Amino acid sequence: MDSEQKDQALYYARELRKTKKVSNHTPIIAYVLGSEIQPEAIEPINEGPIKITPLRYNTILSKAHARTFNLIKKIEQMKNISYDNEMDEIFTSLDQPNLFNNG
Repeated sequence: MDSEQKDQALYYARELRKTKKVSNHTPIIAYVLGSEIQPEAIEPINEGPIKITPLRYNTILSKAHARTFNLIKKIEQMKNISYDNEMDEIFTSLDQPNLFNNG
């Protein structure tokens, strides 16, 4: 990714603002992704409430994976989840007679 691609994101943000669909004070945050970032494109652009941030693909994927993995671990620990037991409960409740029968 180079500075031209960052500039394009800034242009889009400005055009969005011109449509008057968002107020002048509404933050617009854009991430420009690439497999590599050229040295001239490393710094984010801040223009009032508009922020353009360059990121490498592997950085955002690593962050997403870490968040998802940690969230799953926390849920499993907090709830002591056993997927087999939950499925058994669901199927047992479905086998009950007259579950949805009003008569």
